[in-house]
This record gives sequence, structure tokens and C-alpha cells, in this order.
Amino acid sequence: MDSSKIPKKMEDLKVRDEGDNVYVLYNATDGKVRIMNLTGKRILELCDGTHKINDIVSQLVQELSPANREECLKDVEEFLSELEGKGLIEWV
Repeated sequence: MDSSKIPKKMEDLKVRDEGDNVYVLYNATDGKVRIMNLTGKRILELCDGTHKINDIVSQLVQELSPANREECLKDVEEFLSELEGKGLIEWV
């Protein structure tokens, strides 16, 4: 995946904090609910149409201190691919 791509979450998504590092993602368009953790929530927050994938990874490394940047990049790319496949983000 091109790390200079810029993801943007769809407008009709809502996230609710359920506590214990559990977040519920609700898609008003299809009525589907998905569960994610804090890292997934933070990635989705950064999908605002202004952050490149590299920017998202840099922010996560700074905030959440994952094991290493390369692993974080791989995880972010996989998560974004999953979100794209479910129609939850678009590329700008």
C-alpha cells in the first residue's frame, strides 16, 4: 500500500466508548456494528482526510509506543485495508 495515500472515514460513522479499551463503531448507512480497541479508534480518528498513512503511523508511534515503526505500518495498512473493504473509509 502506498504510505502517502490519505484515508478519510465516511461521514455516517459513530464511535462509542464501552470502557475497558472497547469501542463500538456504528455505521448508520448499513446499520452494522463493529468492535475495535483503542488503537483502531485512534487510527479511525486520524482518517480525517488530512493525514497520510505515514502521518498516522508517526502519530501512533509517538502516542502508543508500539514495538517498532515497521510493525506499526504493517498493522495500520492491514486495518485500513479492512476498513476500505467494508466501505468505512475512502481515499482522497
